[in-house]
Amino acid sequence: MYRTIQVNASYKIERLGPNGLIGPIGKLSCGQLRVLIRGGDAKNFPFGGFLDADNVIGLQRVKVIDVKALCIDDEAQDAKYAIPSHHYVVGAYMEQKVYLLLYEGEIRHYPLKHLDTDRTNNVVTLL
Repeated sequence: MYRTIQVNASYKIERLGPNGLIGPIGKLSCGQLRVLIRGGDAKNFPFGGFLDADNVIGLQRVKVIDVKALCIDDEAQDAKYAIPSHHYVVGAYMEQKVYLLLYEGEIRHYPLKHLDTDRTNNVVTLL
C-alpha cells in the first residue's frame, strides 16, 4: 500500500524510499530518518521501507520522528496519509535500517511526551 515517505529535514521536506533519497540531492540532504534513542537524543538511520507488524516478533521497536506523510507512489508526490506534527511513528530497527511498521495495513503514531507545544500564554503573574 505505502511505498515512500516525506520527512521534515533541515527546514525542508525530503522524499525517501527504500532505496534512499528521491529527487535532487543538495548540500544539506541527509536522506535518513531520525530515531529517538535512550536519553532523549536522536540518531539518523537509513529508511528500509515498510514491514507488517505481525512479522517482527523479537525486533527492537523505535520511535521515528519528523515523518510528515506516507505516500503511495514511487516518487513520494501523492501523500495518502499525513502525520500530525509533534508525533512519532512506530518503527523497527533491523540490519542497520529503520522500517516503519504497519498494523493491519495502517500506521501507528502517538504524540511525543514531555513536549510543551503551547509556547504562548506562559505568563504567571505581572507585578
